[in-house]
Amino acid sequence: MTVFALTLMCASASQAEAIADTLEPVADAVSWFETEDGAAIWMVSAYFDGTPDEDALRKMIAAASEEALAARACIEALPDQDWVAESQRRLPPVHAGGFIIHGSHDKTNVAQNEHAIEIEAGAAFGTAHHGTTTGCLDAITRLSRSSHGPQYQSILDLGTGSAVLAIAASRRWPSARILATDIDPVAIIVAQGNATLNNASQIAFAVADGLDDASITDQTPFDLVIANILAGPLIAMANSICDVVTTQQHGRIVLSGLLDDQADTVTAAYCACGFSIDAQSSREGWSTLILQRA
Repeated sequence: MTVFALTLMCASASQAEAIADTLEPVADAVSWFETEDGAAIWMVSAYFDGTPDEDALRKMIAAASEEALAARACIEALPDQDWVAESQRRLPPVHAGGFIIHGSHDKTNVAQNEHAIEIEAGAAFGTAHHGTTTGCLDAITRLSRSSHGPQYQSILDLGTGSAVLAIAASRRWPSARILATDIDPVAIIVAQGNATLNNASQIAFAVADGLDDASITDQTPFDLVIANILAGPLIAMANSICDVVTTQQHGRIVLSGLLDDQADTVTAAYCACGFSIDAQSSREGWSTLILQRA
């Protein structure tokens, strides 16, 4: 399948960020950065696995900025190359939850300690440059610093993607048994590589569609479930997710992948299963929920 790239030069960081945030839900990868020529010009790059709707993209850019800028956006097919990974390699390190998430290109610039997590660009979601991932990293650290944190001995990372959240959990709870699953076999291969790269040997991985897979049921219940997916699947799986959480009071669920205006609906689905809000946060228009047994 042909990959298409949208590139656009902007006059300010705020303008570039606004456009990148607008394109992120429909693109396979988005980055924005200052050009290296010292001209204070910012570039937005977005990549699409397949032919994009150019008119729709220009309307999105115009809504985020101005029509004149939208008209200057360049959209073209690219040679056969992993442009998603290439764009991710340009991204700077991310600081969230006390962690520093970085690529191999920044390894020499980041102190290599328990706070540093190296995530290689690849075909799996989760480089931490998205509000859902950073929100979950914040939630993991928040829980590790609460009175409940030391009790987490079994953790499920549902829809693990790059495994960045499972690796972060392994840093906060070194003695915990952690299972990371994903519906996508390619994501699991990427996740296993990242775990090895970060010496996270306590994480077990499995390809699983939903929560009735033996890899999950054989290890139920879990003290903590982390699910950074999307609002629709989170609502559809509410009963199943709640069922695999321990009945003890320390049991927690971390949910993300939902827009701020979807948070109430997702919360209601879990409240109907006997959970209540422990904490809620928002990053870049995306909410992260921490739920506890009511």
